[in-house]
Amino acid sequence: MPVTPAYTWTEASNELEVVVSLRGANPRTTDVFVSDVLLKLNAPGSVLLQLDLRHAVDEESASVRFESGGVTVTLVKAAPGIWGELKAAGTKAELTARRNASMEGHRARQAAKAAARAKEKQEEERTATRNDMARSTATKQLIEERKDRERTDAVEEVQRTLDTLPGKGQTAKAAAKPAQPAAAARAAEVPAPSRGSLDGRITAPGEPAAPAKYEKTYEEASKPLKMEQPSARQQLDEFAMREAQPSGSIDATAGGDTNGDIFKPDEVQALTTRGFREVASLPVRAPMQPLKMKMSSNKQPDHMKHLPARSRPEDEPKAASELAARTDDTVDLGEQNAHFLKDRADTFFKRKDYEGAANAYSAAITLDKALVAAYSNRAACHLQLSDYGASAKDCDKALGLIDEELAKLTLGAASGAEHMEQDELDRKQRSRLRLLARRGNARCMLNKHKLAAADYREALKLDPENEGLQEDLKAVEAVLQEEALTKLKAKADAAFRGQKFEEAERVYSEAISGAAAAAAAVVAEQLEKEDDAEEEADAALVGPTHTACLSNRAACRLLLGRDADCVEDCSDAMAALALATASAEADDPEQEKRAKSAVKLLARRAAALSRMGSAEAALADFAAAVRKCADPAEQARLQADADKLRARERSD
Repeated sequence: MPVTPAYTWTEASNELEVVVSLRGANPRTTDVFVSDVLLKLNAPGSVLLQLDLRHAVDEESASVRFESGGVTVTLVKAAPGIWGELKAAGTKAELTARRNASMEGHRARQAAKAAARAKEKQEEERTATRNDMARSTATKQLIEERKDRERTDAVEEVQRTLDTLPGKGQTAKAAAKPAQPAAAARAAEVPAPSRGSLDGRITAPGEPAAPAKYEKTYEEASKPLKMEQPSARQQLDEFAMREAQPSGSIDATAGGDTNGDIFKPDEVQALTTRGFREVASLPVRAPMQPLKMKMSSNKQPDHMKHLPARSRPEDEPKAASELAARTDDTVDLGEQNAHFLKDRADTFFKRKDYEGAANAYSAAITLDKALVAAYSNRAACHLQLSDYGASAKDCDKALGLIDEELAKLTLGAASGAEHMEQDELDRKQRSRLRLLARRGNARCMLNKHKLAAADYREALKLDPENEGLQEDLKAVEAVLQEEALTKLKAKADAAFRGQKFEEAERVYSEAISGAAAAAAAVVAEQLEKEDDAEEEADAALVGPTHTACLSNRAACRLLLGRDADCVEDCSDAMAALALATASAEADDPEQEKRAKSAVKLLARRAAALSRMGSAEAALADFAAAVRKCADPAEQARLQADADKLRARERSD
């Protein structure tokens, strides 16, 4: 059970300061939590301080200062003013509900801030993506413009090449020179080959000319190209074909070349064949193949689904299918090494970043389901984050894994297959000890005190001399005793309301006997340690349920006419109330209830004493009850009873 340290506090109009006495406190091992109406401090040794603040504070402005003798927490008030009292008043259920609501509000505010930060980061990433896309589009447009210019330059180069082809204006030159008869005769005998002939064959005299495929004149071919003209490649091919034809062929319209440069058929055939060889030797562009791209999966693991869609932490593990495709040479420690992630989580935990540590431990567990240390340490994170259910579940999983390992080692050692090293066994037992104590703390906070006591007893079997565990077990057993008393009291109260006073008195007696037995056990234990047994026994009997049982049994005995027993119960109950009042703080909200109980006990004892004939003692109790009573109506009733008793005594 957690131990509550001593503290003092001071206040001003705008802020207050709480000083907690805690030796050896340091920021690495002590956690301080502040919400609007709650101050909570956790420290090693099961030290826990929870203060339900009377009014709200500004949790964002809280500051913590660690000193040699303790921890000083400075809180800024949400509204200026003097409180007078630090702690809020109310029943246990009311304070618990108020505390839980405050913690839920704190978590909601932190989650909202985290969501806002994530949204801001996501928007920044989207802006960066849009900028990248804009730059990419601009670059692509620049490349397209450059390619268009190069294409235009190539077309113009082809046009210039066509403009310089041999034979342009040759007809005009031939017409300007005087014709030579011999050349003209030979030109008449050798007709020019058809420009459109693909095989360069010369048509013999008298043979019908083959249909020409390319009948355009040079002047038509040399006109400026349009966008629908053949491509540059096709134009180069056409130029090579025309180059392959004999450049000295006779123009039929000009009547022959006066220079007498007439090619013979075999020469024309040779030139034509050479031209086609040159065309055939040009490189052929390979057909374009489809480009295949492998897209990576963006599926997030379960422990990362709460993150934004575009967020991918550096320690996020890959999906199982993606991991299987990778080799040892491509392993990224930050993504696939569970121990690396566990070490990273340990660093977060030391920095008191418990949420980050829990996420990193979860990533490690995703990769290695049998990593006991990750479960154990994540349980500690959940405990610090007040997620006690998750902490207990992680402890269950880790303890199950350890028990399986111990069973395998024991079986292997028995069969001779494996040898159980003592160091390994000790290490696993130490892990079990930590997990049992941690689960016991979590179960205490979940009000599962019976299970918590079982964990503490099991842990004490591993370390019987552990004083911290002994104190925790003692505190839990006291709570269990109080719970048992509460159940018995509820049963007795029901009988009392049904006017079954004898049954109610019997059940109240059973509850009181159980409390007495617990007190006797405390006395025996303290006597063995040679400590102050009487003080410890008194402390064991000042529980509110025990006092209420004594008071209610006194009422039953008064109604049953057992006045002496009633006086005894009232005296014992008032002694317990006095001890509880003396040990309570000045601002303890239970003090008002104790005062009301004392008034009832004094009135009952006065009634019993009056029937026993002890009028003087009865009048003294009535007078004390009137002084303690804060209700005017009740004061008047008590005073009337006292006056009646006094009048009867006078008449007698």
